[in-house]
Amino acid sequence: MSTRRINDRAPLVRSLVERGLFAGEPLVLADVGVSGGLPSFWRQFEPHFRAFGFDPLIRECERLNREEKNKAVEYHDYFLGYPEYEQLFPNADRGDPVKGWSNQPFERTSAARAQRLQSMTIQQWFNNENPDVVFTERRISLDEFFAARSEKVDFIKVDTDGHDYEVLCGARRILKDHQVLGLLVETQFHGITHPHSNLFANIDRLLREHGFSLFDLETYRYTRGVLPGRFEYSMAAQTKEGQILAADALYLRDISAPGYDERWRQRLSDSKLLKLAALFDVFGLPDCAAELLSDRQQQLATGVDLPTLLDLLAREIQPGMGGYAEVNKRFDASREAFYPHTPTELLRRHLPTPLRRMLSRLKRKLRG
Repeated sequence: MSTRRINDRAPLVRSLVERGLFAGEPLVLADVGVSGGLPSFWRQFEPHFRAFGFDPLIRECERLNREEKNKAVEYHDYFLGYPEYEQLFPNADRGDPVKGWSNQPFERTSAARAQRLQSMTIQQWFNNENPDVVFTERRISLDEFFAARSEKVDFIKVDTDGHDYEVLCGARRILKDHQVLGLLVETQFHGITHPHSNLFANIDRLLREHGFSLFDLETYRYTRGVLPGRFEYSMAAQTKEGQILAADALYLRDISAPGYDERWRQRLSDSKLLKLAALFDVFGLPDCAAELLSDRQQQLATGVDLPTLLDLLAREIQPGMGGYAEVNKRFDASREAFYPHTPTELLRRHLPTPLRRMLSRLKRKLRG
């Protein structure tokens, strides 16, 4: 679970870690649905990294704990949820043929058809070394789990195949009290129309109400079972063509937005600010990291070499330029330096205006 822009060698992270700026307050991750292990891109925060993984598969958690080399990373076999969820979204409503009507087409997809043919669910495919998959009976919410712990969560990843909104409902306290910086959540676009069903619309509303903004969306398509398309991977899951059914949604705090601190009362410490900048860089958003550092440069003036950090970010987004100052100088001098440089684009750009207009009209006519 990730986005296509993940940067597993983020220069800003490397610089901050090498300077020991996270030594006193390591980045803390809560990974809900950790089957298969932590994605490798999180390891670039080591040794200043702490992680808690959660999954209902008992033997998978045992395997992960057995093979984990970092003592600051631990795995727990829990079903994550929210104790009061039944009051928000009663089972009676979900089972009602009218109230509970769903437009979820997954059972009609080629992925579902393939799983029926091979008599194996996605969970069993991931755990094929343990064909007798055993689920835990232990249930807890993120708020309950971290209530007795000193760690303050910085980032939450949720991938539960259907209970993501419920998990977030059970994390409302830490979203606020821990000053969580961001989330990566699996979201569904189809299902039961209800204010508390597991839909992107409800997840987006809940996170916006806690001060988060959507920064990236990695969508997943599924062809219908009657006409299967090509799978993206060697497994019965998403395909290259078909209807969009789900997405991985990245949410972060956009603290550079005017009035953010006053609206959300989330004045971040220096450590939290640097973690947020690092997360922007990890998720392929060096421009957002630069905006944050530039916007909060007075707060970060002590002990942080901002010009060097800004140069690192500038060379990521414009590798052919010397650094932050040069990027901005060239942008102000000529926007054409930032236009596409393909042969077709260069030719089009230098054609006389009347000829460009004539070609545009001809293109529209051919399309029509």
